[in-house]
Amino acid sequence: MKRLSNLCISYILFVIIMPRIAIEPIADSFHINYDYLNDTYNILTTIILSFVAMYLYKDELKLDWSRLKKGNWIICGFIGLFLILFISTSLSLLVMKGNIEQSSNQQYIESIATPIVTNILPIVIVLFAPLLEEILFKGYLIKTLSAKLNTYLLAILSILLFSSMHLHSITEIKAIIPYFAISFVTTFYFFKKDYNIWYPIIIHILNNLLAQIIMFLS
Repeated sequence: MKRLSNLCISYILFVIIMPRIAIEPIADSFHINYDYLNDTYNILTTIILSFVAMYLYKDELKLDWSRLKKGNWIICGFIGLFLILFISTSLSLLVMKGNIEQSSNQQYIESIATPIVTNILPIVIVLFAPLLEEILFKGYLIKTLSAKLNTYLLAILSILLFSSMHLHSITEIKAIIPYFAISFVTTFYFFKKDYNIWYPIIIHILNNLLAQIIMFLS
């Protein structure tokens, strides 16, 4: 548990805080292209922390993998993806009359086209990010801490933290809707499937894969 706590602190520091306060000053000081530095930093930190997370959580990953029902995880994955799209669309119609705002995080990904972004970042977004985020927000924040704190309170906290961490400014608060939908659905399946971490991972991967396909075709 202590190692996972340290991993969570490292995630907050290196993935959430550092890119927002340190990348631009470093790029300016050393005359490095900001986009290239930021892309490289995000890719490396996400991959490294993903491998660390998988190593620390390897026993649970193996156990939960053995509990996956053949065929059932595929059905659940696509139903979960449909629910994410349904909730996201419904909330956007209700709150923003169908005009879905993009967070700075999403706008940034779509606006740049460095070789790193084009070739490597999609793989990180589709595979490594869901693994890392679900292990932290479900495996650690909900399952591990539930031994000490109320499970449903932790679930709400997990949803709010995951949603808010993708925003770079409070002014784009409405852009939280797609991330809220992802977190809500994956959390629901985490409970429904007896804390099996692979269900939220699979749903998260499918969602990110669909988003990347849409960006590629647009």
